[in-house]
Amino acid sequence: MEALPATPTGPALDVDWARKLTERIKSSAEELWKLLLEAHDGQAWQALDYPSWASYVGAEFSMTKRQANRLIQHARLKVELEAVVGPVGPTITERATRNLTPDQRKTIVAEVQALANPSGWRDLADRYGTRQSAT
Repeated sequence: MEALPATPTGPALDVDWARKLTERIKSSAEELWKLLLEAHDGQAWQALDYPSWASYVGAEFSMTKRQANRLIQHARLKVELEAVVGPVGPTITERATRNLTPDQRKTIVAEVQALANPSGWRDLADRYGTRQSAT
């Protein structure tokens, strides 16, 4: 990762600095989701003698269980999608996935899987009535 210069002493960042900083933040957020998922699935709170996941994320990260679980659910969806199509990148935001039900997440993954195969586009177009019939 490219090292950034020291924080500017002026009142505002220049465009180059701001873009690099923004990209680093996005990268760090992506890593946070994956690490929280690993901590949850590996039961890090038990290894560190916390009585619960909620007490672990509260004490270690000043985060509520709800906040942590939203990030974990987002990470799970991204992991499932990446298994189908490769790195998804920051195009799917936590905000966009926040209120998805487990069934909706399964549907999204299934539809992406359908799109990943040659006949998948046709199948989805037929299902949603968006395919133009040849006349």
